[in-house]
Amino acid sequence: FLNTISYSTYIILIKKLTAKYHPFTFIKWLFLFGLVLVFPFGIGEFSQVEWQSFTPSVTFSVAFVIIGATFATYIFNPLALTKLKATTVGTFIYLQPVIAGIFAILIGSDTMGIVKLIAAILIFAGVYLVSYNAQPKVVQ
Repeated sequence: FLNTISYSTYIILIKKLTAKYHPFTFIKWLFLFGLVLVFPFGIGEFSQVEWQSFTPSVTFSVAFVIIGATFATYIFNPLALTKLKATTVGTFIYLQPVIAGIFAILIGSDTMGIVKLIAAILIFAGVYLVSYNAQPKVVQ
């Protein structure tokens, strides 16, 4: 629940900020402030990582998560918000678990179960409720 509220607030605020600042400028400052705030809490664990034990596959996987899944997402969201409404961008974000689940099932890394089916239905229902534009009835 807290994640949903926080991310919704972020999307609304970022929409206003990207109207004022270029998305790359916004992301630069977002990552800088994030680094400053997280550094004191994460430096202990970060310094304990045995970097030399990483195989090329592990190094590639970590780089992909950092660059592809995190940095690229944070770059594309403000760019999308310059052209789309916050609800449209939010819709795609909430559909990501469904897309990832379908992909995992297609490549054989996961199986379809009742829990996944119910979760997908709930996600689609939530996206529908958020995007549904009820037309007011005109009384004559």
